[in-house]
Amino acid sequence: MKIKKGIILLLISLFLMGMAEAPSKTSVGKIDKISVEAILSQIESVYEREDIPSFRELLDKNFENYLSFVSQLESYFSAVKFLNLYLVLDTYLEDKDKALVRLHWFKKSINNSGVFSKSAGSSVFAFRNTPTGLKLLYIREDNPFF
Repeated sequence: MKIKKGIILLLISLFLMGMAEAPSKTSVGKIDKISVEAILSQIESVYEREDIPSFRELLDKNFENYLSFVSQLESYFSAVKFLNLYLVLDTYLEDKDKALVRLHWFKKSINNSGVFSKSAGSSVFAFRNTPTGLKLLYIREDNPFF
């Protein structure tokens, strides 16, 4: 009888220890619509200011083709004197620490020669939820930045 009680107490204590550890495993919170809209607004702002260092901070450390993307962005910024980007959230899907965000966008720009252009498209952005906030992991379909 003592052995059964000991095993039961051991199982209960292991269960309770597992329950106590569960919250510490998730160091980042749930991805909600407000946080997705906030990061999209931040991307718009940093992009329009042509602020490469701040834009780098919005990219995940595992962003696809990171060096190539940043290089292309720097080249693009040096070729334009005015940028306006408007990102519109269509839907988002949360999966563990990631969010897939479907959006459409509108962009206006004036290049260094004074030529005005506007474009529009739709994209899928993947974000990773990190302790410092959402970070852009990759872009699919139309890339609004170039």
